[in-house]
Amino acid sequence: MNINIKEVATKVTMAKPDWTQDGQLLQVYRVPLEFLYYNDDNGRIATWISEHKSHHGENALSEMTREDYNDLIHEFIKKSNTSTSFKNTYNDIHEKGQIRPGVVLKDGRVVSGNRRFTVLRELYKNTGNDKYAFFECFILDQSLDLEHERKEIKTIERMTQFGVDEKVDYDPIDRLVDVYNDLIGPRKIWSQKEYERKLGLTRSQVSTMYIKASIMADYLEYKNQPESFYIARNQKLDGPLQELVSIYKKTSKAEWNRIRPAFYSFFGKEGDTTRNVRDLKKTYNSNKTEFNTVLNSIIDDIEKSEQALLEDLINPSVPIDASESTESVPNSVIPDNRVVPPILSKETERIFAEAVTKTKTENIRQKKVENVIQSLEKVYQGAEDALKTANKNEKARLFNRLKLAKQTIDKLLSEQNES
Repeated sequence: MNINIKEVATKVTMAKPDWTQDGQLLQVYRVPLEFLYYNDDNGRIATWISEHKSHHGENALSEMTREDYNDLIHEFIKKSNTSTSFKNTYNDIHEKGQIRPGVVLKDGRVVSGNRRFTVLRELYKNTGNDKYAFFECFILDQSLDLEHERKEIKTIERMTQFGVDEKVDYDPIDRLVDVYNDLIGPRKIWSQKEYERKLGLTRSQVSTMYIKASIMADYLEYKNQPESFYIARNQKLDGPLQELVSIYKKTSKAEWNRIRPAFYSFFGKEGDTTRNVRDLKKTYNSNKTEFNTVLNSIIDDIEKSEQALLEDLINPSVPIDASESTESVPNSVIPDNRVVPPILSKETERIFAEAVTKTKTENIRQKKVENVIQSLEKVYQGAEDALKTANKNEKARLFNRLKLAKQTIDKLLSEQNES
Protein backbone atom coordinates (compact mmCIF):
# COMPACT_ATOMS: atom_id res chain seq x y z
CA MET A 1 0.00 0.00 0.00
CA ASN A 2 2.56 2.54 -1.22
CA ILE A 3 0.69 5.86 -0.93
CA ASN A 4 1.22 9.15 0.81
CA ILE A 5 -1.54 9.08 3.40
CA LYS A 6 -2.11 12.80 2.98
CA GLU A 7 -3.92 11.76 -0.20
CA VAL A 8 -6.56 9.92 1.87
CA ALA A 9 -6.50 12.21 4.90
CA THR A 10 -8.78 15.08 5.83
CA LYS A 11 -7.50 18.28 7.42
CA VAL A 12 -9.06 18.82 10.83
CA THR A 13 -7.40 21.60 12.82
CA MET A 14 -4.08 23.15 13.79
CA ALA A 15 -2.33 22.15 17.02
CA LYS A 16 0.98 22.46 18.86
CA PRO A 17 2.92 19.14 18.93
CA ASP A 18 4.44 17.86 22.18
CA TRP A 19 7.94 17.88 20.74
CA THR A 20 8.16 21.49 19.55
CA GLN A 21 9.68 24.23 21.71
CA ASP A 22 8.69 27.29 19.68
CA GLY A 23 4.91 27.01 19.94
CA GLN A 24 4.56 26.41 16.20
CA LEU A 25 1.17 25.05 15.13
CA LEU A 26 1.06 22.12 12.71
CA GLN A 27 -1.76 20.65 10.66
CA VAL A 28 -3.72 17.79 12.22
CA TYR A 29 -5.23 15.23 9.85
CA ARG A 30 -7.95 12.61 10.19
CA VAL A 31 -6.80 9.35 8.55
CA PRO A 32 -8.89 6.19 8.02
CA LEU A 33 -7.54 3.39 10.23
CA GLU A 34 -7.20 1.02 7.28
CA PHE A 35 -4.33 3.07 5.84
CA LEU A 36 -2.25 2.98 9.02
CA TYR A 37 0.09 0.36 10.44
CA TYR A 38 2.07 -0.14 13.62
CA ASN A 39 5.72 0.75 14.09
CA ASP A 40 7.64 -2.44 14.91
CA ASP A 41 10.54 -0.19 16.00
CA ASN A 42 8.40 1.11 18.87
CA GLY A 43 10.23 0.81 22.19
CA ARG A 44 7.07 -0.01 24.14
CA ILE A 45 6.80 -3.40 22.42
CA ALA A 46 10.50 -4.12 21.82
CA THR A 47 10.55 -7.21 24.04
CA TRP A 48 7.40 -8.61 22.43
CA ILE A 49 8.89 -8.12 18.95
CA SER A 50 12.12 -9.86 19.99
CA GLU A 51 10.13 -12.78 21.41
CA HIS A 52 8.10 -13.18 18.22
CA LYS A 53 11.21 -13.09 16.02
CA SER A 54 12.95 -15.56 18.32
CA HIS A 55 10.12 -18.06 17.90
CA HIS A 56 9.16 -17.41 14.26
CA GLY A 57 12.29 -16.10 12.54
CA GLU A 58 13.92 -12.73 11.93
CA ASN A 59 11.77 -12.01 8.83
CA ALA A 60 8.48 -13.19 10.33
CA LEU A 61 6.90 -9.73 10.50
CA SER A 62 7.87 -8.66 6.98
CA GLU A 63 6.31 -11.83 5.55
CA MET A 64 2.89 -11.12 7.09
CA THR A 65 -0.02 -9.37 5.42
CA ARG A 66 -0.75 -5.84 6.62
CA GLU A 67 -3.93 -7.02 8.35
CA ASP A 68 -2.24 -9.92 10.17
CA TYR A 69 0.71 -7.68 11.08
CA ASN A 70 -1.58 -5.07 12.62
CA ASP A 71 -3.64 -7.68 14.47
CA LEU A 72 -0.49 -9.21 15.96
CA ILE A 73 1.02 -5.94 17.16
CA HIS A 74 -2.42 -4.81 18.35
CA GLU A 75 -2.20 -7.63 20.91
CA PHE A 76 1.41 -6.73 21.78
CA ILE A 77 0.30 -3.17 22.58
CA LYS A 78 -2.45 -4.46 24.85
CA LYS A 79 -0.04 -6.83 26.63
CA SER A 80 2.52 -4.06 27.12
CA ASN A 81 -0.04 -2.01 29.05
CA THR A 82 -1.69 -2.93 32.30
CA SER A 83 -5.33 -3.91 31.88
CA THR A 84 -6.31 -0.88 33.95
CA SER A 85 -4.40 1.69 31.88
CA PHE A 86 -5.68 0.25 28.60
CA LYS A 87 -9.25 0.14 29.92
CA ASN A 88 -8.98 3.76 31.11
CA THR A 89 -7.82 4.92 27.69
CA TYR A 90 -10.54 2.81 26.05
CA ASN A 91 -13.27 4.33 28.23
CA ASP A 92 -11.90 7.85 27.81
CA ILE A 93 -11.87 7.69 24.00
CA HIS A 94 -15.23 5.91 23.99
CA GLU A 95 -16.79 8.79 25.94
CA LYS A 96 -14.85 11.83 24.66
CA GLY A 97 -13.27 10.70 21.41
CA GLN A 98 -9.58 11.09 20.62
CA ILE A 99 -8.23 14.29 22.18
CA ARG A 100 -4.46 14.22 21.62
CA PRO A 101 -3.20 13.74 18.05
CA GLY A 102 -0.77 10.93 17.30
CA VAL A 103 2.22 11.11 14.97
CA VAL A 104 2.33 9.20 11.68
CA LEU A 105 4.83 8.96 8.82
CA LYS A 106 3.74 9.68 5.27
CA ASP A 107 3.53 5.94 4.49
CA GLY A 108 1.09 5.33 7.38
CA ARG A 109 3.49 4.10 10.07
CA VAL A 110 2.28 5.18 13.54
CA VAL A 111 5.32 6.42 15.47
CA SER A 112 3.48 7.91 18.43
CA GLY A 113 0.03 7.23 19.83
CA ASN A 114 0.05 3.46 19.43
CA ARG A 115 -2.23 2.92 22.43
CA ARG A 116 -4.76 5.43 21.07
CA PHE A 117 -4.55 3.79 17.64
CA THR A 118 -5.12 0.38 19.25
CA VAL A 119 -8.11 1.61 21.26
CA LEU A 120 -9.69 3.14 18.15
CA ARG A 121 -9.23 -0.13 16.24
CA GLU A 122 -10.86 -2.03 19.08
CA LEU A 123 -13.71 0.45 19.47
CA TYR A 124 -14.44 0.39 15.76
CA LYS A 125 -14.42 -3.41 15.76
CA ASN A 126 -16.67 -3.60 18.82
CA THR A 127 -19.17 -0.87 17.91
CA GLY A 128 -19.01 -0.44 14.14
CA ASN A 129 -19.40 3.28 14.79
CA ASP A 130 -17.69 5.31 12.05
CA LYS A 131 -16.60 7.99 14.53
CA TYR A 132 -13.95 5.51 15.71
CA ALA A 133 -12.81 4.64 12.17
CA PHE A 134 -10.32 7.51 11.97
CA PHE A 135 -7.05 8.44 13.68
CA GLU A 136 -6.24 12.09 14.22
CA CYS A 137 -2.54 12.78 13.79
CA PHE A 138 0.31 14.93 12.60
CA ILE A 139 1.85 13.56 9.40
CA LEU A 140 5.64 13.70 9.00
CA ASP A 141 7.36 13.64 5.63
CA GLN A 142 10.39 11.79 7.06
CA SER A 143 11.07 8.07 6.71
CA LEU A 144 13.01 5.53 8.78
CA ASP A 145 15.48 4.89 5.96
CA LEU A 146 17.97 7.71 6.46
CA GLU A 147 19.91 7.98 9.73
CA HIS A 148 19.31 11.70 10.25
CA GLU A 149 15.58 11.24 9.62
CA ARG A 150 15.48 8.24 11.96
CA LYS A 151 17.09 10.41 14.63
CA GLU A 152 14.40 13.03 14.20
CA ILE A 153 11.60 10.46 14.31
CA LYS A 154 13.08 8.77 17.38
CA THR A 155 13.33 12.16 19.09
CA ILE A 156 9.64 12.75 18.51
CA GLU A 157 8.79 9.22 19.64
CA ARG A 158 10.79 9.54 22.87
CA MET A 159 9.47 12.99 23.74
CA THR A 160 5.86 11.99 23.17
CA GLN A 161 5.96 8.45 24.59
CA PHE A 162 7.82 9.51 27.74
CA GLY A 163 5.48 12.42 28.27
CA VAL A 164 1.88 12.72 29.47
CA ASP A 165 -0.06 9.43 29.56
CA GLU A 166 2.23 7.49 27.26
CA LYS A 167 4.86 6.93 29.96
CA VAL A 168 2.37 5.38 32.37
CA ASP A 169 3.24 1.72 33.09
CA TYR A 170 6.05 1.78 30.51
CA ASP A 171 7.84 -1.48 31.32
CA PRO A 172 11.34 -0.72 32.69
CA ILE A 173 12.90 -3.46 30.56
CA ASP A 174 11.30 -2.08 27.40
CA ARG A 175 12.76 1.29 28.38
CA LEU A 176 16.19 -0.33 28.65
CA VAL A 177 15.73 -1.93 25.23
CA ASP A 178 15.09 1.57 23.89
CA VAL A 179 18.35 2.71 25.46
CA TYR A 180 20.19 -0.28 24.01
CA ASN A 181 18.83 0.35 20.51
CA ASP A 182 19.49 4.08 20.62
CA LEU A 183 22.88 4.18 22.38
CA ILE A 184 24.55 0.75 22.27
CA GLY A 185 23.31 -1.72 19.64
CA PRO A 186 24.18 -2.03 15.95
CA ARG A 187 21.58 0.63 15.01
CA LYS A 188 22.58 3.17 17.65
CA ILE A 189 21.95 6.76 16.64
CA TRP A 190 22.95 8.91 19.63
CA SER A 191 25.77 9.48 22.07
CA GLN A 192 24.92 9.66 25.77
CA LYS A 193 25.28 13.45 25.69
CA GLU A 194 22.88 13.72 22.76
CA TYR A 195 20.39 11.49 24.59
CA GLU A 196 20.60 13.74 27.66
CA ARG A 197 19.76 16.79 25.55
CA LYS A 198 17.01 15.12 23.53
CA LEU A 199 15.06 13.89 26.55
CA GLY A 200 16.07 16.49 29.11
CA LEU A 201 17.68 13.88 31.37
CA THR A 202 20.67 14.25 33.68
CA ARG A 203 24.04 12.69 32.99
CA SER A 204 23.57 10.38 35.98
CA GLN A 205 20.17 9.18 34.75
CA VAL A 206 21.45 8.38 31.27
CA SER A 207 24.64 6.78 32.61
CA THR A 208 22.64 4.47 34.88
CA MET A 209 20.26 3.43 32.09
CA TYR A 210 23.22 2.91 29.74
CA ILE A 211 24.98 0.61 32.22
CA LYS A 212 21.81 -1.36 33.00
CA ALA A 213 21.16 -1.84 29.29
CA SER A 214 24.78 -2.93 28.80
CA ILE A 215 24.50 -5.53 31.59
CA MET A 216 21.20 -6.78 30.16
CA ALA A 217 22.76 -7.25 26.72
CA ASP A 218 25.81 -8.92 28.29
CA TYR A 219 23.58 -11.33 30.20
CA LEU A 220 21.71 -12.35 27.04
CA GLU A 221 25.02 -12.84 25.22
CA TYR A 222 26.16 -14.97 28.16
CA LYS A 223 23.03 -17.08 27.75
CA ASN A 224 23.82 -17.48 24.04
CA GLN A 225 20.55 -15.67 23.29
CA PRO A 226 21.71 -12.21 22.16
CA GLU A 227 19.04 -9.50 21.98
CA SER A 228 16.31 -11.88 23.20
CA PHE A 229 15.06 -9.07 25.40
CA TYR A 230 11.81 -10.79 26.30
CA ILE A 231 13.88 -13.06 28.59
CA ALA A 232 14.87 -10.03 30.68
CA ARG A 233 11.24 -8.89 30.74
CA ASN A 234 9.93 -12.32 31.75
CA GLN A 235 12.56 -12.62 34.49
CA LYS A 236 11.77 -9.09 35.77
CA LEU A 237 15.43 -8.11 35.82
CA ASP A 238 15.15 -4.36 36.36
CA GLY A 239 15.88 -4.66 40.11
CA PRO A 240 18.84 -7.06 39.77
CA LEU A 241 20.32 -4.93 36.97
CA GLN A 242 20.09 -1.84 39.19
CA GLU A 243 21.98 -3.67 41.95
CA LEU A 244 24.85 -4.47 39.58
CA VAL A 245 25.39 -0.93 38.24
CA SER A 246 27.98 0.06 40.86
CA ILE A 247 30.06 -3.11 40.42
CA TYR A 248 29.90 -3.01 36.62
CA LYS A 249 31.13 0.61 36.63
CA LYS A 250 34.20 0.02 38.77
CA THR A 251 35.45 -3.39 37.58
CA SER A 252 37.61 -4.15 34.58
CA LYS A 253 36.22 -6.17 31.68
CA ALA A 254 38.35 -9.15 32.68
CA GLU A 255 37.17 -9.01 36.30
CA TRP A 256 33.54 -8.66 35.24
CA ASN A 257 33.81 -11.71 32.99
CA ARG A 258 35.30 -13.62 35.92
CA ILE A 259 32.60 -12.75 38.44
CA ARG A 260 29.47 -12.53 36.29
CA PRO A 261 28.58 -16.26 36.45
CA ALA A 262 27.95 -15.81 40.17
CA PHE A 263 25.47 -12.97 39.67
CA TYR A 264 23.85 -14.32 36.53
CA SER A 265 23.28 -17.68 38.24
CA PHE A 266 20.49 -16.02 40.25
CA PHE A 267 18.75 -14.39 37.27
CA GLY A 268 15.51 -16.23 36.63
CA LYS A 269 15.64 -18.23 39.85
CA GLU A 270 12.57 -18.48 42.03
CA GLY A 271 12.60 -16.22 45.05
CA ASP A 272 13.74 -12.65 45.59
CA THR A 273 16.32 -12.24 42.83
CA THR A 274 17.05 -8.62 43.68
CA ARG A 275 17.79 -9.47 47.32
CA ASN A 276 20.01 -12.42 46.36
CA VAL A 277 22.00 -10.28 43.92
CA ARG A 278 22.26 -7.52 46.53
CA ASP A 279 23.54 -9.96 49.16
CA LEU A 280 26.07 -11.39 46.72
CA LYS A 281 27.18 -7.87 45.77
CA LYS A 282 27.78 -7.03 49.43
CA THR A 283 29.80 -10.22 49.80
CA TYR A 284 31.90 -9.28 46.77
CA ASN A 285 32.50 -5.76 48.07
CA SER A 286 33.46 -6.70 51.64
CA ASN A 287 34.51 -10.35 51.64
CA LYS A 288 36.27 -11.44 48.47
CA THR A 289 37.30 -14.79 49.95
CA GLU A 290 33.72 -15.83 50.66
CA PHE A 291 32.59 -14.53 47.28
CA ASN A 292 35.25 -16.57 45.46
CA THR A 293 34.14 -19.68 47.35
CA VAL A 294 30.58 -19.15 46.09
CA LEU A 295 31.81 -18.42 42.57
CA ASN A 296 33.96 -21.56 42.42
CA SER A 297 31.04 -23.70 43.58
CA ILE A 298 28.79 -22.21 40.90
CA ILE A 299 31.40 -22.83 38.20
CA ASP A 300 31.64 -26.45 39.35
CA ASP A 301 27.85 -26.73 39.01
CA ILE A 302 27.98 -25.27 35.49
CA GLU A 303 30.71 -27.66 34.40
CA LYS A 304 28.85 -30.66 35.83
CA SER A 305 25.66 -29.59 34.08
CA GLU A 306 27.43 -29.19 30.73
CA GLN A 307 29.12 -32.55 31.12
CA ALA A 308 25.80 -34.20 31.96
CA LEU A 309 24.18 -32.73 28.86
CA LEU A 310 27.08 -33.82 26.66
CA GLU A 311 26.70 -37.35 27.96
CA ASP A 312 22.99 -37.20 27.31
CA LEU A 313 23.62 -36.07 23.73
CA ILE A 314 26.02 -38.96 23.18
CA ASN A 315 23.81 -41.49 24.95
CA PRO A 316 20.22 -40.23 25.21
CA SER A 317 19.25 -43.20 27.37
CA VAL A 318 21.32 -41.81 30.24
CA PRO A 319 19.24 -39.20 32.09
CA ILE A 320 20.77 -36.03 33.46
CA ASP A 321 21.24 -36.49 37.19
CA ALA A 322 19.39 -33.65 38.89
CA SER A 323 19.17 -35.35 42.27
CA GLU A 324 21.43 -32.75 43.86
CA SER A 325 19.80 -29.78 42.14
CA THR A 326 17.25 -27.20 43.13
CA GLU A 327 16.94 -24.51 40.45
CA SER A 328 18.14 -23.84 36.93
CA VAL A 329 20.68 -21.04 36.61
CA PRO A 330 22.15 -18.92 33.80
CA ASN A 331 22.78 -20.74 30.59
CA SER A 332 26.14 -21.75 29.18
CA VAL A 333 27.19 -22.95 25.77
CA ILE A 334 28.50 -26.31 24.56
CA PRO A 335 30.04 -27.06 21.14
CA ASP A 336 26.74 -27.48 19.26
CA ASN A 337 25.60 -24.04 20.51
CA ARG A 338 22.69 -25.48 22.43
CA VAL A 339 21.67 -23.53 25.51
CA VAL A 340 22.48 -25.53 28.61
CA PRO A 341 20.61 -24.96 31.86
CA PRO A 342 23.27 -25.35 34.56
CA ILE A 343 22.16 -26.43 38.01
CA LEU A 344 22.66 -24.76 41.37
CA SER A 345 23.44 -27.64 43.66
CA LYS A 346 22.28 -27.85 47.25
CA GLU A 347 25.92 -27.50 48.26
CA THR A 348 26.16 -24.21 46.39
CA GLU A 349 22.94 -23.02 47.99
CA ARG A 350 24.47 -23.84 51.40
CA ILE A 351 27.78 -22.11 50.60
CA PHE A 352 25.92 -19.01 49.38
CA ALA A 353 23.76 -18.85 52.52
CA GLU A 354 26.83 -19.18 54.75
CA ALA A 355 28.70 -16.51 52.82
CA VAL A 356 25.79 -14.09 53.14
CA THR A 357 25.50 -14.76 56.88
CA LYS A 358 29.22 -14.29 57.43
CA THR A 359 29.22 -11.08 55.42
CA LYS A 360 26.28 -9.66 57.33
CA THR A 361 27.90 -10.57 60.65
CA GLU A 362 31.18 -8.99 59.60
CA ASN A 363 29.45 -5.86 58.36
CA ILE A 364 27.58 -5.52 61.66
CA ARG A 365 30.84 -5.93 63.58
CA GLN A 366 32.57 -3.31 61.45
CA LYS A 367 29.60 -0.97 61.75
CA LYS A 368 29.74 -1.12 65.55
CA VAL A 369 33.42 -0.18 65.56
CA GLU A 370 32.82 2.58 63.01
CA ASN A 371 29.97 4.02 65.08
CA VAL A 372 32.21 4.26 68.17
CA ILE A 373 35.01 5.87 66.17
CA GLN A 374 32.60 8.42 64.69
CA SER A 375 31.18 9.17 68.14
CA LEU A 376 34.67 9.76 69.53
CA GLU A 377 35.47 12.00 66.57
CA LYS A 378 32.46 14.13 67.41
CA VAL A 379 33.64 14.39 71.01
CA TYR A 380 37.11 15.46 69.90
CA GLN A 381 35.75 18.02 67.47
CA GLY A 382 32.82 19.39 69.46
CA ALA A 383 33.44 19.15 73.21
CA GLU A 384 35.92 21.99 73.53
CA ASP A 385 33.86 24.38 71.46
CA ALA A 386 30.67 23.41 73.32
CA LEU A 387 32.28 24.17 76.70
CA LYS A 388 33.22 27.65 75.55
CA THR A 389 29.65 28.60 74.80
CA ALA A 390 27.74 26.50 77.37
CA ASN A 391 26.02 28.02 80.40
CA LYS A 392 26.60 26.76 83.95
CA ASN A 393 23.94 24.01 83.89
CA GLU A 394 24.97 22.84 80.44
CA LYS A 395 28.63 22.67 81.49
CA ALA A 396 27.68 20.54 84.51
CA ARG A 397 25.76 18.11 82.34
CA LEU A 398 28.55 17.99 79.76
CA PHE A 399 31.29 17.36 82.36
CA ASN A 400 29.17 14.60 83.90
CA ARG A 401 28.92 12.82 80.55
CA LEU A 402 32.65 13.32 79.89
CA LYS A 403 33.52 11.76 83.28
CA LEU A 404 31.36 8.72 82.46
CA ALA A 405 32.99 8.48 79.05
CA LYS A 406 36.46 8.70 80.61
CA GLN A 407 35.63 5.89 83.07
CA THR A 408 34.52 3.66 80.17
CA ILE A 409 37.60 4.52 78.12
CA ASP A 410 39.96 3.92 81.07
CA LYS A 411 38.34 0.54 81.71
CA LEU A 412 38.66 -0.52 78.05
CA LEU A 413 42.28 0.62 77.87
CA SER A 414 43.09 -1.24 81.11
CA GLU A 415 41.54 -4.44 79.78
CA GLN A 416 43.44 -4.01 76.53
CA ASN A 417 46.78 -3.59 78.38
CA GLU A 418 46.10 -6.68 80.50
CA SER A 419 45.40 -8.77 77.42
